[in-house]
Amino acid sequence: MTTAPSVPPLFTELVDDAGLFPPEALTMAVASTRHRRDKAAGHPVLTHRFLCASKELVELLAAVGPEDPFRLGLITPLDTEAVYRALALIAEDPRIELALVEGPLPDGPDPVAAARRAVTALGALPEGVPGHVEVPLTGDQPSVPAVLRVLAEGGKAVCRLVDGGTEDAAVAALRSTDTTALVAEAHQISPATASTARNLFVSYGSCSTSEPIEDLRALGLLEKEKEKAA
Repeated sequence: MTTAPSVPPLFTELVDDAGLFPPEALTMAVASTRHRRDKAAGHPVLTHRFLCASKELVELLAAVGPEDPFRLGLITPLDTEAVYRALALIAEDPRIELALVEGPLPDGPDPVAAARRAVTALGALPEGVPGHVEVPLTGDQPSVPAVLRVLAEGGKAVCRLVDGGTEDAAVAALRSTDTTALVAEAHQISPATASTARNLFVSYGSCSTSEPIEDLRALGLLEKEKEKAA
């Protein structure tokens, strides 16, 4: 049998399970089965949060067994009525632990007014449940492995700021396509800087729960699982 690898703080509990979403777009049955398998394996790069759109909540509840708890990352329109409806459905089911709520910035010509609507909707959340507003990325995405691209877009940029770097240095991390340089920088990030940065850059959703682990391992940022005597 194998033991889980020791994972640096920068990569610990980094990846949410977004298997229901494109491009993977797994069925609920396949996605929930994979999630159970991942929970049993317990790899520390994964958060073991299952991301699910509010419109698919009823289907999720039907797929969850009687002794089958799920930590839910709820993806919902940030409209007060929509959030209340979803919360009411979840509150009735002890198998679901609401771990976080997020949604896109509401549509509208005035981004300030849209942000206020989003904040009002998130104000309905139970105490201790974090809420996040998704802000769409613009421009071309760097041509580097997905997990490294996400870290460059968030983690590395935040690490540079935490270490006292300038705004220009953070922007450079966002724009970087130099895989070798990004990997080298990741190796140099101290545990203290990584822990502080991850308080701000919490996680990201991946349709695949295996590819981020494989990418980190291939880049030399993650050790392989070790064989353990039975």
